[in-house]
Formats: sequence, structure tokens, C-alpha cells
Amino acid sequence: MPKIDLTNTQVAFAHVSTSDLRRYAFLFHMLQYRFWVEVGTHWLLRLQRWGIPVEGLVKKNLFRYFCGGETLAECRPTIHELQKSHVGCILDYAAEAQNGEAAHGEAFAHLKETVEFCQNVVGPGFFSVTKLSALCDFSQLETFTVWKETSDYARWFSILDAQAQAVEEAQGTLLIDAEESWIQDGIDAITLALMKAHNQKRAVVYITLQLYRHDRLAFLTHLLKQAQEEGFFVGIKLVRGAYMEKERARASQLGYPSPIYPTKVDTDRAYDAAIAMCFSPQGVSRVSLLLATHNEDSTQYLLSLLAERGIPSQDPHYGFSQLYGMSNPLSFGLALHGFHVYKYLPYGPVEKALPYLTRRAIENSAMRGSVNREYRWIRSELVRRR
Repeated sequence: MPKIDLTNTQVAFAHVSTSDLRRYAFLFHMLQYRFWVEVGTHWLLRLQRWGIPVEGLVKKNLFRYFCGGETLAECRPTIHELQKSHVGCILDYAAEAQNGEAAHGEAFAHLKETVEFCQNVVGPGFFSVTKLSALCDFSQLETFTVWKETSDYARWFSILDAQAQAVEEAQGTLLIDAEESWIQDGIDAITLALMKAHNQKRAVVYITLQLYRHDRLAFLTHLLKQAQEEGFFVGIKLVRGAYMEKERARASQLGYPSPIYPTKVDTDRAYDAAIAMCFSPQGVSRVSLLLATHNEDSTQYLLSLLAERGIPSQDPHYGFSQLYGMSNPLSFGLALHGFHVYKYLPYGPVEKALPYLTRRAIENSAMRGSVNREYRWIRSELVRRR
């Protein structure tokens, strides 16, 4: 099977006006300067803490490009615009770094509201997503990961179990995001319990694997074996990883070996190895796979495996996901050929989404090659429109 063209900017930006493209070109041009991105985001957060209004500036720039709106209602036009091109969305309340019962209750309320919204607006087959750290204090997850027991476990499981049940009944899917390695074992334990409870007929609950961690291939091997032996289905979202600098800094500070691969080449190999494992005899009959990546090589690799096995593009067990505002040629190119594609679409008040947006800006600036590629795509489309 010849490779699918995932570089067509005319298809990728058909829904974007020329004036917006020029604005986005400037944004990605600025994201190429990491030092200034770090300085700028540092001051944005500091000014916010000082009570100085920065929300208007953020909403016209980062927020507009990377988020769907401040409310679910504001996300509707974006959702409908994506649906015109047969691209779905994964809605996520973007508030981060919040502690306390009130914040956790708010996060759960938004998760519940998002599921209900998706059921009514998006329809069957929707994806919803949550971070466990949004529902409890980070320190509690650290304790649970170390000791594997806590008085709060039953409450956490009950909250997520009820939501997974609602998602299952609405014919949707619940993604549990991966987080820092020192709380991930606890997250994995809860996610596995949810999969055993709800993945008896299909993959309702998905676990997220960060393949920059050098222990994830062994974890995946064990997970597939366990699923086969115990008779449940496995939903897997594959990502490369989002906490590289934090992971390395903590490992160095506390004097333990870094949990992540030393090079991107190692991570890329592990990522593609994980894709292949999902097609092993243990995996192929048990796994539903969401490939969450902006990497064209890994995307083409999965496409080649699907073609080799005669698996049609509309098979519900395989899908692709990219961030809203990123990798449009991949997203819309895949959708054009009939594959299941989803944009990760954060939403929420600008002031609460600011930590997410600043983290995303720093991550993007650190991945200079990716930012350059986005800039080249946008510039190419602007030239084509002259």
C-alpha cells in the first residue's frame, strides 16, 4: 500500500481563514525562541498570581489556537467545524495544578458534564479524558504509589467507576491520562481495576503509556498477557511522554537512574515496538489502540500494519489523535482517507487554563523540530493562497 499523503496543507487548513493563518504563523515563529518562551510564560504566571489581568492577551493568542473555548457551549462551533471534515474531538477540562476538595469536586463535576455533553452533542463513539491528579491531591497519589494502600482508594475508585459506567452506557470511551513516573504506578493500579470492571465486552477504559519510559514495553507485555488470561479487553493510548525535563531533574536531584530513555531515537524505537506488540497474537484480539502522536513515521507504520492485515480504515479498534492546533496535515489527511481521527480539545476559563497553556508552549518550544514543521506548513499554505 502506498503511503498516504500527510502533508497536504490545502486539506489541513481549509477551515482556517488567511488572517488566522497569518496570526498562527507569527505564534509558531515566536515559539521557536525557547528562551523568550520560558521568560514570557514565567511572567504570565507571575502577573496572574499578582492579580494583574492577562487573560485578554492570552485568549487572543495561545488560548484561541490551542483551546476550544471557555465553556462547553463555546466549543460547539469548533466541534461542528471538525465534524465537517470527519474529525472527532476529545474534550478535556484544562485546569491544572489545583489542590483541595473544592477543586477536586469541580474537576469531577466538569468530567461528568463533559460526558453528558458528548453523549448529547458528539454521539456514540466519543472519547472523554481525565487525570487522576485532578481528582485528588498529588501527595495522596505519591503515598498510594509507594504503599499501594490508602484510605482514599475506595473513594477514588468509586468516583471513576461511576463515570466509567456512565461512559459505557453512553457508548463512549474514558481515557485515563498518564502522569509523572513517581505517581504512575498508583494510576496504573486504579486504571487496571477499572478495565477489569468495564472492559468485559469492549475497551471502555483506556490506559495511557508513555513510551519515553524504558519500563513501559515490559509493562505492556505483562498487561497483554494478563488481559488474555483474565478475559478482559485493553484500551491503550500510546504517547511518547510529556514530562521529560521534570523526570530527569527529579532523578538527578534524588540520585536515582532516570526512568526515561536518554535519546529520542530510543523513544521512537520503543514507541514503534509498542505498536507492533498490539498486533501480536496476545494483542490483536484484545487491544483497541489510540495512537496519540504528531510523528508521521509512527503514523505511517501503524497504517502499514493495518494494510498488511487487511484491516479497514473504519475499524473501530484503531484511531489517531493529535492536539488541537497542531499537526493538521496528519489529522485531516487521515480523516480524508476514512480513518478515525480525534483532536484533543482542551476547554475552560482562561485563568484556569493558563498553567496548561504555558506548559504546552514550553513543551512546543523544546521540540524545535516540531515547531519548525508547524511553521513551515502554515507558511506553505499562505504561499499557496497568494
